[in-house]
Amino acid sequence: MSEGDELYSKILKASLFFFIMICTLAYILKLEIPRSITILIPLITGMLTLFERWIMHHTLDHNRRNGEFFYDIILIGSPETTHATCRQLHEDSGIGYEPIAVCPVMLNESDTSSSPKNNIQ
Repeated sequence: MSEGDELYSKILKASLFFFIMICTLAYILKLEIPRSITILIPLITGMLTLFERWIMHHTLDHNRRNGEFFYDIILIGSPETTHATCRQLHEDSGIGYEPIAVCPVMLNESDTSSSPKNNIQ
């Protein structure tokens, strides 16, 4: 399940929880709340929230296609992985990251020790 699907699932669960809380509080406090309001209010708020999130998602996606609302990042790693990651980020603009710099890191083959060295003199 993607992050967007998980968000919509959470909104539906919150609407169901809201409905249960209204029913529980109405019963405990002996409130005379009409059943239509008890059912319609959580249903309408859940649907409006889902619609609002859907609109915001599509607006953000549209703006990212136009080069807006990206997080600037610095890629650090081997040349192969940074190149592959940079290519993936440019192909899928929905991720929301814009690489602004690349810092390639290479393993020195002549140095066989795995401990860090202090090269400050």
